[in-house]
Amino acid sequence: MSSTGIPVKLSRPLDFLVVADHAEGLGLMFQLQEGNPGLTADPLAAQWAKTLQGRHGGRERAATASDIVVRQGNGTLPKTFKDPKVVGPIMTSVWHQHTATAEKFNEPGKFSAIIGYEWTTVPAATTCTGT
Repeated sequence: MSSTGIPVKLSRPLDFLVVADHAEGLGLMFQLQEGNPGLTADPLAAQWAKTLQGRHGGRERAATASDIVVRQGNGTLPKTFKDPKVVGPIMTSVWHQHTATAEKFNEPGKFSAIIGYEWTTVPAATTCTGT
């Protein structure tokens, strides 16, 4: 069962598997959905948060997520998403949580938990990378 509730089956075993967040928004989408006041101080972000919290149908949530991704790529996210005082602590906290989880499950010789993140170049975007 995938994390989205869809049944899945691999046609062949994996050599490795990565579960990672995006470096450009490390933890921000979850915090937006949770209604983090630092992010939702912007009216557009506040509307996104309401939509992502499930008060709307799946299409509305998908459209909101798509809007956020497009704005990320175009460098037009609200200012709160670029403010290091807002996003820095969020990203730092998420990074610490991720590394602690990897360390918890790392078993040398049995299972190697690799700490990392996904990064895609987005030339037009200017985002904060945390501290």
